[in-house]
Amino acid sequence: MRDELKKLCKKGKNDYENKDRKDWVLEHIAQCVATVAQLKWTESTEAFINEISENNNENALWDWLEGNKIQLMQLTDLINGGLTGI
Repeated sequence: MRDELKKLCKKGKNDYENKDRKDWVLEHIAQCVATVAQLKWTESTEAFINEISENNNENALWDWLEGNKIQLMQLTDLINGGLTGI
């Protein structure tokens, strides 16, 4: 079971870069979506923090916030759009 989850999460991580996030969420199992989304959130957060120190971009965290708001709104739209049952 662990090997299968590891395989599915690797596929989910690879697909994250190549697909629209709204589609990606629906194409993978919830445990992998939660895991990969957290990894990507952490990577993104670190990149924006580094942007402040490396490039003296004082607006980096505002850009980070806006990107996160967009992702949350997309997920909200997806849920409000009427998901199909299991």
